[in-house]
Amino acid sequence: MAYCTSCLEGPVDRRPVVATWGGAGPMVVSGGMRGESDLKGRPAVLDLPLGRGHVVAYNFSPIHRDMNRSDYRLLWNAVLNWSALPR
Repeated sequence: MAYCTSCLEGPVDRRPVVATWGGAGPMVVSGGMRGESDLKGRPAVLDLPLGRGHVVAYNFSPIHRDMNRSDYRLLWNAVLNWSALPR
């Protein structure tokens, strides 16, 4: 789902939404960002049911060019703790 523009509204049922973009303050501390207002409050991480299991979907690439190493934690947390995710 990386860089998905048609899925920014997210699902009608908000239960699968794990994390959303933004918060009370600005999304970046220094530098610039295009489309900040378009992202705020939209789904960033979803846990979607699929058959007897589920899919953890990111609306960004957590391993994109090694730019933001803290995003790796989101991916590795899902990979290493898959059995602890709710059913």
